[in-house]
Order: sequence, then structure tokens, then C-alpha cells
Amino acid sequence: MANIYCYLFIMYSKSIFNVIFLISTIISIIDIRSAIV
Repeated sequence: MANIYCYLFIMYSKSIFNVIFLISTIISIIDIRSAIV
């Protein structure tokens, strides 16, 4: 049972990291566009 929770925690952490990475990428793209304009 502990292995299942550990696996879910790892998957949850990876999904959060992916969301943060995606948001930071979008913000950097917006910053580049605003800097050009």
C-alpha cells in the first residue's frame, strides 16, 4: 500500500512540475513579445 502512495506522490509531483514549467515558459514568451513591442 505504501508503494502505491509513493507512486502517486511521484506522479503528482511530476505533474505539478510540468504545470510550473509550462506557466514559466508562457510567461517568458509573453515577456519576449512585450520586450520586442
